[in-house]
Amino acid sequence: MDTILGALRRSPSVHPAWSWVFTATLLLPQPASPQTPAQWVVDPDPVVVIGTVDGPEEYWLTNPLAATVLSDGSVVIQNSVDKLFEIRFYQGDGEFRRTASRWGQGPCEFKRAGLIPLPGDSVLVQGQDGRFAVFGPAGNCDRNGRSGLDDAALAYWFQGSGGRGFTFLRHSGTGFPPPGTGRSARSLIHYDFDTGERTRLADVPAPLHLVEDGILITVPFGPRGLVAAGSGLVWVADGDSDEVLGYRPPRADPAVRIRLGLTRERVGREEARRLREAYLSQLSEESARRMRAALRALELPDEMPTVDQLKVDRLGNLWVQPYEPFWAEGPQDWLVFDQAGRRIAEVSIPESLLPPCSRRLLSGCASTKGILEIGADYMLINLPGDFGTPRVVKFALRR
Repeated sequence: MDTILGALRRSPSVHPAWSWVFTATLLLPQPASPQTPAQWVVDPDPVVVIGTVDGPEEYWLTNPLAATVLSDGSVVIQNSVDKLFEIRFYQGDGEFRRTASRWGQGPCEFKRAGLIPLPGDSVLVQGQDGRFAVFGPAGNCDRNGRSGLDDAALAYWFQGSGGRGFTFLRHSGTGFPPPGTGRSARSLIHYDFDTGERTRLADVPAPLHLVEDGILITVPFGPRGLVAAGSGLVWVADGDSDEVLGYRPPRADPAVRIRLGLTRERVGREEARRLREAYLSQLSEESARRMRAALRALELPDEMPTVDQLKVDRLGNLWVQPYEPFWAEGPQDWLVFDQAGRRIAEVSIPESLLPPCSRRLLSGCASTKGILEIGADYMLINLPGDFGTPRVVKFALRR
């Protein structure tokens, strides 16, 4: 939804919608799920908090877009925004250790990039210019190279029996789309980390959009392709389907197929009214004037999507968040599946742990929607503190 504000502020020739980040994989027929999935609990009391409004500079966070926990409990954070890029290393208790990388185009320097944990306590940084670098647990840059996939979306690391690699989601077209409603194509591409070989796994449709009067709107309640990867599998879902498919690169056919059994909610007059009011209340007077014309041309789907988010935890389990409208209240529900497609758990994340932006129509949230990483016994959440102070907070996950 945040693409609307960007479209109103930028020239229509280039739009940030084409750099959205997702992750993907496919699955085989689903084995029978347990009749009573386990109930996992997220403890609302923080274990570690990194980020403050006062004190030494190394504890100020500007925009923590990604984070991971290493085997010794230390926390690695990507802190990046325009003209700033750095990888920060903190001890398990939150004490600052060192900073690595910086804004630039030299070896081990980046502008727009993402951070992914690798086996052996290293982290991979993948830039949208096709360059990548590997940083060790001490912050040293051990390796850098180029994948040859310029302008591709974020890479997602995986390691399976067939070797090591990472996957990209790359738009097939360029430029601003023509007027009307449509969905662009994106390709999921696997890159072998050791040989440099690239394999196209699947096509993943972009979100349904409307272009009207130079404004690009991601259609509310519209379907969107979602991707998540880890532990040798890349998972792909589309909001129009009740299935999640899991791919095992470099094979380009699904290895797992999960049928979620979710019910799609209807989109009626009341939902349309709430949507229009929410749009207009968050825009300036001039933007609202232009948006009214675009909203009049907007045809909403008859039903809401099935899935809102996909994530893979550090154990390789797939987490699926059933779709929720932006006015949802209370805990956020998730379903957890193992790599064979069996439903093993249900989780309700307390509302107090959800960033305020995660349930706003024009949110400004990153694609993570606040959840940066799910470990064996923890969650890392980008949860602002007082006065909106950016923070990375670790919470205990009790399985």
